[in-house]
Amino acid sequence: MNIQEIKQRTKSIKNTLQITKAMELIASIKMRKAIEVAQTSREYSDRARALLSRLAAEGKSYKHPLLASPNSKKSLLIIASSDKGLCGSHNTEIFRASYKAIEEKKKGNQEVDLIVIGNKARNHFRRIKELKIIADFETFGDSIEYLEASPIAQLIIEEFSKGEYSEVNIVFRQFESMIRQNAQVIKILPLSAIRETQVGANGRSPVHRYEFE
Repeated sequence: MNIQEIKQRTKSIKNTLQITKAMELIASIKMRKAIEVAQTSREYSDRARALLSRLAAEGKSYKHPLLASPNSKKSLLIIASSDKGLCGSHNTEIFRASYKAIEEKKKGNQEVDLIVIGNKARNHFRRIKELKIIADFETFGDSIEYLEASPIAQLIIEEFSKGEYSEVNIVFRQFESMIRQNAQVIKILPLSAIRETQVGANGRSPVHRYEFE
C-alpha cells in the first residue's frame, strides 16, 4: 500500500467517523423526543383508564355494550409492533408475549383472532395459518393522530358490541427507562373488567408483565 492509498484510507475513515457522530447526535435527539412522547402518553393513558374504572364501578346498573361481557368463545388480541427493524428485541418480545397470551386463551378453550399493527407483526403472524387476522394497520410513526387511530378503535368497538368477542386485549412494549422496556398485555374490553380497586394511587392499571432475558 503506497502513501496515496494510505491517505485515501485515512480520509475515508475520518468521513465515516463524522457520519457516525452525526447519526449518533440525530439518534440521541430522536430518543429524547420519543421518551417525552412515551411519558406524556402514558400519563394520559393512566388517567384515562382510572376514569374509565370509576365510570365502570359507578355504572354497574347501567347497561352498555362496552360494559357487558358477551357470551362468546372468542377473544380479540391487538398486537402493536413496528414497521421496520433496527430496534433490538422490541418486536421479538412483543411476539413472545403474544404467543404466551394466545396459549393461555387456548388453554381456556377460547379462539383468538388478531388485529396487527405494524409491518413486522403482519408479516410474522400471517404465516401462521392457525391464527386469523381480521385487520392489519401500519404504525403511526413518531406521533399518533386521532384520525389515524380512530379506524382501529371503531373496528374494535363494532366487533365487541356485536358480541363477537368476550374480551379484547392489547400487546405492546411499555417504556420504563432507556434500558428497560417490558412487553405487556392489557385488557381493554369489557370496561367492566376495569375496577377502581385495580387502579393504584398513581392511576395505573394492572398488567401482565412478560420479561425476557
